[in-house]
Amino acid sequence: MVDTKVSFFVITILFAIHHSDAVVTFSAPTGISSDAVTLTVDEDLDVDGTVGTFTAADDASAGIEYTLAPGSDSGFDIDQASGVLTITSALNYESGTTSYTVTVVATDDADSTDTATVVVTINVQNVNESPTITPFDKAVFKADKTGAGAVIATVAATDPDAGDTLTFSISGGNTGNMFTVDGTEVKVATGKKLDASTQNYYTLTVRVKDAGELMDDTGLVVGVFKCPSSAISISANSLTTFLLILGAFIVRKTV
Repeated sequence: MVDTKVSFFVITILFAIHHSDAVVTFSAPTGISSDAVTLTVDEDLDVDGTVGTFTAADDASAGIEYTLAPGSDSGFDIDQASGVLTITSALNYESGTTSYTVTVVATDDADSTDTATVVVTINVQNVNESPTITPFDKAVFKADKTGAGAVIATVAATDPDAGDTLTFSISGGNTGNMFTVDGTEVKVATGKKLDASTQNYYTLTVRVKDAGELMDDTGLVVGVFKCPSSAISISANSLTTFLLILGAFIVRKTV
């Protein structure tokens, strides 16, 4: 996975709680109306991550308690003492819900009828997420002299970002550039031919990369065997080759 980003907003909202002949007022950053605030957070904001900090003031110097009004969208919480608004469940832009609304209420501790409110719209911003490549569940064995264009394996991957473009490649273990990836197929490369006498197994690293350069890797073991002249003849060298390939695959699966 990729490093987690956290969008951190500190919004100071000044409420003057109605007390005696005081009038409720609301002071907010330039460009934000006095009765509504719009915030934007990344979809990968950590659970318990801060959406905004709300601050109220009372001309009578009474304590202030912060709550979310009934009817506010779920998935958010506000600290009663500090006014810090946080998320309580993971956001997901791809789920289709990209905007939430909550109402922050500041209440005078000395008089519960003295309150001020602000409607907060929280927009969820899409963030590129890493693709996940599907691991190969077994080694692949191909006959000696298998030629260019022969399909060795088919690779697959998933990506949380709908419509993202995925590209597959071989990023390691490809001695002599013996293999290539054509779309989703691992093939013997153009002009190449498997030769067990030169190399009898390969431990490839197959990579998927999305349009944002995020990537994931998996291993693919390819064994090359010579066709025996006799169906009942198994040489010590062939057995050694098989055991090496099997050992490499077991190591790859357990790492």
